[in-house]
Amino acid sequence: MRNRGLIPLTVLALSACGAGVEIPPVTPEDIPSLEAARTVKPRDPQLLTELGVAYFRDGRYDAARTTLRPVGTPPTDNFVATLYLALAHEELAQYDSARVLLQDLQTRSELSDAERDAVADHVERLTRLELREAARQAVAQESALSVLDPLPNTIAVFPWTYQGPDSSLKPLERGLAHLIVTDLGQVSQLRVLERTRVQALVDELALADSGRVDPGSAARSGRLLRAATVVHGTLQGAPAGGEELRLDATAVTTTSGQIVATAEADDRLQRLFDLEKAVVLQLIADLGITLTAAEREAISDRPTADLQAFLAFSRGLVREDAGLYRAAEAEFGAAASLEPSFLVAASRRDRAGRLAATGPGPEERLAADLQGSTDRVRRQSQTRTALLTSVRRTNPSKGGRIERLTRLGAPDKRRGIQEALLADDPRDAVRIGDIIIVIPRP
Repeated sequence: MRNRGLIPLTVLALSACGAGVEIPPVTPEDIPSLEAARTVKPRDPQLLTELGVAYFRDGRYDAARTTLRPVGTPPTDNFVATLYLALAHEELAQYDSARVLLQDLQTRSELSDAERDAVADHVERLTRLELREAARQAVAQESALSVLDPLPNTIAVFPWTYQGPDSSLKPLERGLAHLIVTDLGQVSQLRVLERTRVQALVDELALADSGRVDPGSAARSGRLLRAATVVHGTLQGAPAGGEELRLDATAVTTTSGQIVATAEADDRLQRLFDLEKAVVLQLIADLGITLTAAEREAISDRPTADLQAFLAFSRGLVREDAGLYRAAEAEFGAAASLEPSFLVAASRRDRAGRLAATGPGPEERLAADLQGSTDRVRRQSQTRTALLTSVRRTNPSKGGRIERLTRLGAPDKRRGIQEALLADDPRDAVRIGDIIIVIPRP
């Protein structure tokens, strides 16, 4: 399901463009007259743009896409038509087409720097939706994808698996994957898939909750990504308060499931970055790749030397992957504060802040809805208990009868009584009758 918080950001940001961009003030009520005008001038760009925008505002996204496509497809310079064509594609869950169009808009001179950043942030959210949809489609089409040849020299790095008692180190699963993706990306002979794309498939397959990856599941997952090789690994040891950490990495070919490279390293936790570099270099050597001097120097670069800053950065990745952008901003900000030279953390902090400003991500809204539902059920249960207790104190036999009716009575009567008992707002209560209390005179 698409994120409804996306469209207002872009439309509101771009409607105020001061370089000649003007959003047509059309409404769905204008559609009949615009359609009549189109029969006279079927190719008029301004008329098609206005009709397409009106269709979009009426929720007729397929009609908007069809109308806007002739005048909004690059290399046209019709900014508004391209914008609304992208948004129509987005509403139809055609995220790749929407992303391409919005990326074209980023290059237009009509945008200010702030508006260009707004479009870039929109594209970032859209890309995540696209990746999730692609992962769902890949799983649905697994039988067809499994017979396709992998893309040459393509490598997918899966999040690592932490095996140890110190839960504070679990975010390193994604932090290490980020480091390895960055380092392998320096090798010209390899095409490394984006970490977020791999994470989307991991989430779709629920590998994170099932022990994650063995050679068989790695090969299967890699085929869905059309990767030739999958790299995964484990972090072991480092109990709470301990010092030792062990990294074991395996590279598996997706065509046969055979292990083609392994690497391992162990040392003190504080030497995590040295361990990661040792593992990467060993994997590259086992894959039969000879590095150039420039590639080796690039791999040796460390984004940070502060373990606590990197842990905060790793927690930020976890929050960001879940769409919890405000929490991600805080974690990335903590990492940048611990080490001001940690430029990647500062960059992701700023981006997460902009994404959070556009409204909650889908997971944040879902979490809020679930919490609201839980609170309501709790309030209803407390109200029901209090009511039954009050009735029992007044008339124990009637109190027991009401409770039995809620469990064993006729369906219609039971439903009505339950609604009355569970109502946490008297204005919402269902009136099922009047209670008359007769107190005999002594």
